[in-house]
Amino acid sequence: MSKYETLTDSELSEVEARILVVDDNENVRSSYKSVLSMNRSPLSDQMHELTENILGYESDDRYDHYLFKSMQIDYSHVSSDALRKVDEAFESGKPYHVIFIDVQIPPEVDGILTTKIIWEKYPEQQIILCTAYSQYTFAEVNKVLQTRRHNLLMLRKPFDAESIRLITQSQIINAELNRRPA
Repeated sequence: MSKYETLTDSELSEVEARILVVDDNENVRSSYKSVLSMNRSPLSDQMHELTENILGYESDDRYDHYLFKSMQIDYSHVSSDALRKVDEAFESGKPYHVIFIDVQIPPEVDGILTTKIIWEKYPEQQIILCTAYSQYTFAEVNKVLQTRRHNLLMLRKPFDAESIRLITQSQIINAELNRRPA
């Protein structure tokens, strides 16, 4: 991958994005679904137009999160299910572009150990660790994972919808670029 390589709009429009959300909270999983959903509705279009009219300018990023051909979002509420889904995704030749993992996912192993297990098999996997608590610093997470990685982000909850969309888009593009033959 070149230092400044990116994907063209045409290439992006062919990407069948795959995301896994690992969180024990049903409300959080539903929030991801509503934020990342590619389903445009007349109501969402009307709300966006109303916002543009109020602000007095047309937004260039109106459909930025619709850049991809499709977006499949899978959900797990425990780490064992998530690990099974990651294995199945790699075995099928369609690995996830990005995995959002809550740091605390009872009753099994936490999100940090889940990340470590995933990277033992699939070191290239893009992972975003999310937490509402500040029990771990990024340095502590790196110490547990015994690495500093280019494919790890850590977010504190709550986060806003636009940030999640932009970060997801960026991680999908990074995953696509990393999957290209050298």
